[in-house]
Amino acid sequence: MIQPYIRGETYVNKEMIKPMVQGIVIGAIVVVIVMFWTGWVVTSGAAAANSEEMAKQAVVENLGPICVEQYLQDPNKLERFAELKKKSSYQRDDYVNEIGW
Repeated sequence: MIQPYIRGETYVNKEMIKPMVQGIVIGAIVVVIVMFWTGWVVTSGAAAANSEEMAKQAVVENLGPICVEQYLQDPNKLERFAELKKKSSYQRDDYVNEIGW
């Protein structure tokens, strides 16, 4: 009987092919699971959510001190702050823009 070979004198044992392929498939599945579990791979949805959060945080960090400084320089700050407290949460952004803080 003629035995198949790979690279010269190395013979392939047919009984070893099935466990070798199973090991490769199981190893690939484990590697993919570990990559997602440890955060090596990020899905597009997670990346979009992280980028939105980072953008909001950057806006607050950069514009917050400017707003505070403009508030401190306003001569009518106590009256305007009382009006701001009376506004609902979704109207406060517009009010702050309107008064120039």
